[in-house]
Amino acid sequence: MLRQIRIMATAALCWAASASATPASDAKVTLNGVIDGARSVKISGTTYLLVTHRPYAGGRQKVTVLKPFAGKYTTLWTSPRDYGGGYGDSILGTDLTDLNRDGVPEVYLADVNAGNASGVETYTLVDLATKASYTVEVWFATNGTPGQISIGKSLGTANAASFRTYLEARVARSEALKDTRNTFAKASDAWYETYGTFLNHDTFDPVKITPITAKYGSKLCTLDSGSVLGKATLNGVEYRSVFKFGVMAFHAATKTCAVILATPGDSPDQLKVIGGELHIPLGYTGSSAIWNPQKQTLRWK
Repeated sequence: MLRQIRIMATAALCWAASASATPASDAKVTLNGVIDGARSVKISGTTYLLVTHRPYAGGRQKVTVLKPFAGKYTTLWTSPRDYGGGYGDSILGTDLTDLNRDGVPEVYLADVNAGNASGVETYTLVDLATKASYTVEVWFATNGTPGQISIGKSLGTANAASFRTYLEARVARSEALKDTRNTFAKASDAWYETYGTFLNHDTFDPVKITPITAKYGSKLCTLDSGSVLGKATLNGVEYRSVFKFGVMAFHAATKTCAVILATPGDSPDQLKVIGGELHIPLGYTGSSAIWNPQKQTLRWK
């Protein structure tokens, strides 16, 4: 009887210890260092641990999937590289799924690697049954222009349909796909996309311009006086040179403004009217752009 009581008491203690264990504490038993996050995911009756961890405080992170074995956990998969630590990259998200319902998990890992001017977000699903990787990348510039999506070839196969749908839903949430440029940046980029050949001196012939227009009171037509470096009036139209942006025309009669020349790398400060044309000196080229309002053309002097 005494032996039976001891067995029951030991079993109760083991149950209590197991009940008080957390995913983080279970992960700590298997992995050294710092556990940043751990959660349990049950797939086909097996409880896996999805863990984000680092070798020491402030170190670079890894993502590891742990699988139960002999009453403990053992490593099933770990990310091929580290993340974070001030190197311009970090983890965006992780998950465990079983999209193809084969009883073996797929691990999802999204990360970003960005520099001063550009970066890439990588969305990956690794099928742990086959070790195949399925990826989508979002390439973006840090100036706020919408990023571009690049889909891995492996997602084009028929057996990857569920993986593709899963990744599409997550990529759709990417902040890098949004256009976060301000009004002036959008107008400048649109002008350059259409007339960049003129600004790059790829042509010396007059270039017909269709100015980008907006109504008074809009963000494009509302300027702080400190942003205007030079002014000139021609045929009742006021032209303004805007710092690090370009030259705009303000039509009081129609209450509209127009971008006639974008110069994001220059700030012409002395607009001159000569012979019914507007002369715009550009410091970085050492020459002047000439605007003919009657012909709606720009040419180089």
